[in-house]
Amino acid sequence: MNSTRVARAIVISSALMAAFGWATITTPMPVAASNNPLPAGLNFGLGNDPGDLLWMTSSGVPWKFRYTYLSAGVNTGNGWETWNTPAGQYASYYMTDSAVNGYLPVFSYYELLQSNPSSGSNESDRDFSNLNNTATMSAYYANFTLLMQEAHSFGGNVIVHVEPDLWGYLEQRAAGASPATLSASVASSGNADLQGLPNTAQGFAYALLRLRDRYASNVTMAIHDSL
Repeated sequence: MNSTRVARAIVISSALMAAFGWATITTPMPVAASNNPLPAGLNFGLGNDPGDLLWMTSSGVPWKFRYTYLSAGVNTGNGWETWNTPAGQYASYYMTDSAVNGYLPVFSYYELLQSNPSSGSNESDRDFSNLNNTATMSAYYANFTLLMQEAHSFGGNVIVHVEPDLWGYLEQRAAGASPATLSASVASSGNADLQGLPNTAQGFAYALLRLRDRYASNVTMAIHDSL
């Protein structure tokens, strides 16, 4: 997961689950597109943590995107929301520093695997176990909402690249069937914003889009090209 090209993400602006493309999908939930258009043409970016910003700005390369991972788990006490104070400030600093230097900020939101309890013998099983754990997913949606709130406060273009690898694992697990056949904790998580959504993998994607729509319409959602 060390790609330095934002081109490795498939940017979408309507229904995230439509990108699954492996089987018949139920009627997509209406969602809003990001209200900030992306730059035209083919552009490149660089994985760049806060301590490396000076190298990026002095490289002489006309980078368009700057990205970093938000990781370490939603219920571990060590996640991205704790990396600066107050909670979530790390993302705020990153977005502001990127924009000031002419870069569009990109976050790879990679939280599910590293959250507790993460039970299973391989990454796919651990992801799926957490996806079905109501306590874990309650913390997950709250954490994702925090990111959306920080992005809204920032106000500019932001790309959130959601859960690298997960969508490919879910496609493999579905084995040609619809993502609506895979279970996930969505409405069952108790999150008030997600009531009425199905407790399925498709519902999980709808949940992220609903939270984006409600809290940060300036965010463009993306998935990894491991499908």
